[in-house]
Parts: sequence; structure tokens; C-alpha cells
Amino acid sequence: SARALVDEWFTQRVVYDLAIDSATSERSGGQTRVVAQLRAHRTTTDSAGERTAPVNAQRVTVGIFGGTREAPVLRAIVRPMLRDGVAQVDTTVSGEVVAVEVDPQLRVLDRDRSNNRKRFGVVR
Repeated sequence: SARALVDEWFTQRVVYDLAIDSATSERSGGQTRVVAQLRAHRTTTDSAGERTAPVNAQRVTVGIFGGTREAPVLRAIVRPMLRDGVAQVDTTVSGEVVAVEVDPQLRVLDRDRSNNRKRFGVVR
């Protein structure tokens, strides 16, 4: 719940490890279907020590970007539910898609942001 997350922010140090393991896009008739596999773990540090576990029953924000690779434009936000540290995005947006990114609004402290975005060309 939101209350549990807020309590966690004030009583513990929480670092996430979010990643997009794979992503594809396919354009058809002016629309693009995006499919992505996400992974998420959370390391919690408090007075009891450090624990790492898959993120479960929590939504994660994923941005779908159009425009160009040099100047991406946010086209859509989806919020899939993480189950045992994994989630899948399967959505269709209008226009061409150049990238998909987990946590595009930088809402969580992430151990390694270099694996949060997948850029790709559209298969036609």
C-alpha cells in the first residue's frame, strides 16, 4: 500500500534494482505494439541489517517514447504490477516508438539506471 511505502522511506534505506531485460516493437497501420520484460529487486537496510528480495505486488512506471533517438518524446505511461520481481508490458500506442524505460520520472533510488532503457528501431 502507499502508506507502507511512505513508512519505508522514513524508517529504512531502500535501493531498487530495476531493469528492462528485453523489449521489442512492431509497427502496423500507424500504431506500434511494444512488448517488454521487466525485472525488479529491492534491497532494504535498517537496524536489522540488509535484505534483498524480488519486488512483489507493487506497480512500476514504464514510459513509452516516440520522437527520435536524439530527442525522445514521452508518448504513454503504463503501470504493470510486479509479481515475484517480474512484469510484462504489452501495449499499443499511436505512432513510432524509439524507446521504452522503467521509472522514467526517477521516482525510486535505483542501483544501476544504465539498464532501465531499451532503444530500438521499429520493425516494419
